[in-house]
Amino acid sequence: MKDENNVIEMKTEYYENDQKEVSQMKTSDDPEMTYYQEMVESYDHRDSTKAVTYYYPDTPKRQKWCKGKYKNRKEEGVWTLWFKTGEKECEGNYKDGKEEGICTRWDKEGNVTFTEIWKNGEFVSKVSHKKTS
Repeated sequence: MKDENNVIEMKTEYYENDQKEVSQMKTSDDPEMTYYQEMVESYDHRDSTKAVTYYYPDTPKRQKWCKGKYKNRKEEGVWTLWFKTGEKECEGNYKDGKEEGICTRWDKEGNVTFTEIWKNGEFVSKVSHKKTS
């Protein structure tokens, strides 16, 4: 999903009382793009889980870019990415910060382009889905 090795700059502000966090991030893939992060669900102190949503900064209606959860600072559960136009781009699962299970990718028309299988962060297989005319 989000390749943290591509991050070339990151700034974060924390707000203790209302449990929000805002980040700006630039990546080597697109050094002009900055993504904002806001925790939109409550932080669970019992298991250190927080839900986050990243937004495209240059969309008028605050279009989501990526949404998921962190547990103990590692990706956990379902993570979803969207194209700037609002269509779902990718959805996959994480366990303890590693890809796990099925990851599905769509094109901007909503067609499944491929699915991948992951096990403990290791790529297992990929199935491409061709469009039929």
